[in-house]
Amino acid sequence: MKRATALTSAKQRQYRQTHEPIQSTPTVSTPMRLFDESSIPTSVLKEEYQRLCCLLVEQHREQYECSPSESFFDPCLSRYLDSEYYHSFWIENHCFDFFLPSYRMLLEVDGSVHFGEAKMKKDNFKEECARSLGLFIYRLENYEVKKYPLRTIGKIKSCPSIDSVITTLLMRRIYLHTLSRHSSYRNLQKLFRDFENSNK
Repeated sequence: MKRATALTSAKQRQYRQTHEPIQSTPTVSTPMRLFDESSIPTSVLKEEYQRLCCLLVEQHREQYECSPSESFFDPCLSRYLDSEYYHSFWIENHCFDFFLPSYRMLLEVDGSVHFGEAKMKKDNFKEECARSLGLFIYRLENYEVKKYPLRTIGKIKSCPSIDSVITTLLMRRIYLHTLSRHSSYRNLQKLFRDFENSNK
């Protein structure tokens, strides 16, 4: 954690000295450090995030096709869960099966494919990504989702939830992290400058 902060501070010094955009790929915290992102409404970040997700879905359509278990579980969540959730939700470079923001929970429906070496390695990266944002992953087996959907939803609902203000801040943080992973420094700079100019 300290090392990441030090690297970002070094980049800030470089930026102030040269007044030129840094060409390296931004770290997760770059847009928050180099721009005053606090003036940008969450709705603007959400709009940019949604545009990005549309592109990601197009690029990875075959790779992230919805499994039969997910297709079965989605309407169950819609009917019995009393809070907002997202299906096929992107965070940074990863697509998660379901995201329940008010529980800080990512649901992953695991079939036999998740026991392959490559998939397990990918799952480890997902775990790290979730932890970095204070989220946790709840892994469900296919049989749990299909045979006991209501019991599974009951377990989810028994978890502690967070209030709407914290949920909004969490969503904002996810938008920033994901945009910084997929947008170049110049694109982020343009997004923030365009917004500032439109409000002058």
